[in-house]
Amino acid sequence: MLHLPLRTVEFIRTEFEKKLAGYRVEEFIIDEHQKCLLIEDSLVLYVGIFVSAMPVCGNAEEHFAWAKGNKYMDMPQIGKDYYELHIEELAYNDLGFKHNHTKFVKEIEEITQLKHVGLDVRYAKFRGFRRPYWSKDESSLIEEINETIPQLDLKGRYKLWPGLLYNFVVMEVTDASENKEYAVGYTTNKPHSYVLSKAEEWIRGRFEHGDFR
Repeated sequence: MLHLPLRTVEFIRTEFEKKLAGYRVEEFIIDEHQKCLLIEDSLVLYVGIFVSAMPVCGNAEEHFAWAKGNKYMDMPQIGKDYYELHIEELAYNDLGFKHNHTKFVKEIEEITQLKHVGLDVRYAKFRGFRRPYWSKDESSLIEEINETIPQLDLKGRYKLWPGLLYNFVVMEVTDASENKEYAVGYTTNKPHSYVLSKAEEWIRGRFEHGDFR
């Protein structure tokens, strides 16, 4: 973690929101560090800044010597608060809005001359109302926001969403001994494109059990 100061995380948040120029955006403020953005009455984004739980290491001055003098970074000190940015889709993205997070992080790194920004700035795709298997008893972010901002009607939007179309593909493969093997996979891409991509992958390498899914 970089242990970013609040001003830098707020700057990164502003740079992200600039990417939404051209869309009709409605803001729902939760508090000074958290909000939801309703884009074209379709895509819902949670944008939250929170205090990092990662402790500052004892040799921070040595570890972060490369950032000395950078206006976007303070030398981390034990006992001080540092911040992270979390952005998450709370409705399925069918707008055509494409966020390339890797590219965005690289852009921020070029502007700020900071390294490893992606550790403190995260973007999560839509996950629905499913709770992770390791935390079934804890409310998910989408559940909490659904209660905090009922006018977004996240549950209703989720129920109206038709879901993703999965194509199941069965392939017959003949090995060097003329034995036939069968592989079953699934994809949201066109089956023909998926089969071609798998064939290219196997030609470059080799086919093993568990490779096809």
